[in-house]
Amino acid sequence: MTPAALFFLALAAGSSPGQAEALAKAIAAYAAPLEGAGMLSGVLLVALGDELPWEHSWGLANHELGVPNTPKTRLCIASVAKPCTCVSTARLSDSSGSGFALTWACVGALARCRVSPRGVCYKHAAVAGTFQNVNVFLRTVVLLALVLLAGWWTLMLKTRLAANERTLAQRTAELEAARTDLEQRQNEIRELGTKLEERAAEVARLASVVAEQARALETLELANRLLKVTHRVARIEVLAQGTAEALENVRTTLRFTELDADGEPLAPGRELTVEGKTVYLEALVIQFEDRYIEQGDALRGSSIALFRRLFGENQSPSAGVPLDPVGQLPLVYGGDTTADPLHRALWERFWDYANDPVLAQELGVRALQGEAPFIEARVGKSYRLELRASGGLVIQAE
Repeated sequence: MTPAALFFLALAAGSSPGQAEALAKAIAAYAAPLEGAGMLSGVLLVALGDELPWEHSWGLANHELGVPNTPKTRLCIASVAKPCTCVSTARLSDSSGSGFALTWACVGALARCRVSPRGVCYKHAAVAGTFQNVNVFLRTVVLLALVLLAGWWTLMLKTRLAANERTLAQRTAELEAARTDLEQRQNEIRELGTKLEERAAEVARLASVVAEQARALETLELANRLLKVTHRVARIEVLAQGTAEALENVRTTLRFTELDADGEPLAPGRELTVEGKTVYLEALVIQFEDRYIEQGDALRGSSIALFRRLFGENQSPSAGVPLDPVGQLPLVYGGDTTADPLHRALWERFWDYANDPVLAQELGVRALQGEAPFIEARVGKSYRLELRASGGLVIQAE
């Protein structure tokens, strides 16, 4: 800072021109080394009205400048130095011999002179201290507010973080419970699937058993029907009934007609007369084993019969009227035109098989025998002859 600048600063501080000149020279001489060393970057001179004791000194030589009957004037020099170094109070003198006190101080140092942020140097220390205290208080309040804000923000973040952690823990627990429940449900589903497969296998097995039993039942029912089935093989119609030469004898005139499986005549009926009111039908019957009947065998699925003769109670069987010749197939089985060797052999050797059960059993025959069912005939009546599949001949009135 030049002496001219210091001079005008001294005048601005309220000094006389002579004092301002002397003060400017003294400050310039003293401040030059500091400014050259980079410790003093600017000087501000302001007149302060309080009295500075002569004995007050901060380490420099005193230069006296007497001012008779006037209060000592203290000038405040505020410096911004790096590093901040407090200069001190100096006593300056001019040619008139008057003197005043000069105080130098650093910003922020423990000096009697304080400088505000705007560079204003206050005349009274109390005012400077008050503003300094206000400044410190405001800074403290701001700092405290910042600290409180930071604390509140930290507390809020911690609270939110704790809430989020609790929520996360709760959701994690819920997720774990849901996962456990899901695994439980999956295990139950697998167990139910296994049970379902077992039940399905059991149902399939039972269905197979039921089907097998149904087939067996059907077979049994069929066998039962076959065992009980009857075939209409002939019809006897009573045409007339009168007295014979002897009054105690009665003659009965009949028409005998053989029928097919549908009940239709195989040939025109034969009219014949027997002695007596009771009519006998002599026949040879072959009965096969039941297993062939149950199976519905084509050749051995039913009994077969051959009609030998009709006679009355007043005549011997040998005197009866012949019907089918012995050794010849009946008309109902195709007569001599059939190509079946089994039936032909059975009829041709009927009595041989009847007297040899072993031989008959080899052919599946259960019985070979003669039968002679009879009934009391009445004029105008007709009688049906039936042959059961597993039995013999039956005469029933129609």
